Amino acid sequence: MLINVNTAQDIRSATASEPLTLAEEYSMQQSWQTDTDKLTFIVCKALENSQDTNANDISVQPHLHDAPAQMLGDVNLFLSLSDESTVIGELELMIAEKAQHRKGYGRAALLVFLIYILDHERAIVEAFLRGDGGVKEGPSPLFRFHHLAAKIGKENLRSLALFENLGFVKMGEEANYFGEWELRLKGLTAERVEDLIGRWELGPCVELEYKVA
Repeated sequence: MLINVNTAQDIRSATASEPLTLAEEYSMQQSWQTDTDKLTFIVCKALENSQDTNANDISVQPHLHDAPAQMLGDVNLFLSLSDESTVIGELELMIAEKAQHRKGYGRAALLVFLIYILDHERAIVEAFLRGDGGVKEGPSPLFRFHHLAAKIGKENLRSLALFENLGFVKMGEEANYFGEWELRLKGLTAERVEDLIGRWELGPCVELEYKVA
């Protein structure tokens, strides 16, 4: 996806990231496909007429439905172990172009991503714990997240409101040294997310297979 320089600077500021060389970018993209401590999805515009079509009749066409003109941003999950050897999932959401902000894309992407995480929680956590060839010592064998977390700049009021509406709670009395709030949520359920999907009239969510010939 091609973006202008000003947009790229805005994205780096919002995500607290540094510019990468082309080689570093390729290396990072490769790691997304193989590493078990992270999970990412590209956020694209909804398929045309998808809400009026039977789920069994919907298919994703690679290079068409995910063409650059359809891409909006990405949503990520980073897995780590706490000092108590519990598994933490940190969420990160980015809608690239300012022209696409305030349209509900970020909210829809985050909610759908959370449904996916909840549906595949055991497999995601187990793959992370077995990523080095053997289960990391210490974590519970339940293969569940202890909590989900997000770090959001104190000026990003829309994102803060979005996560707080999901039940995320700010940790501490003020933002950290980097000007970010850490928010945490424990015990998120599919029922809670589906209730918000219904409240915001986002329609039913259906998981579709993505296959590249």
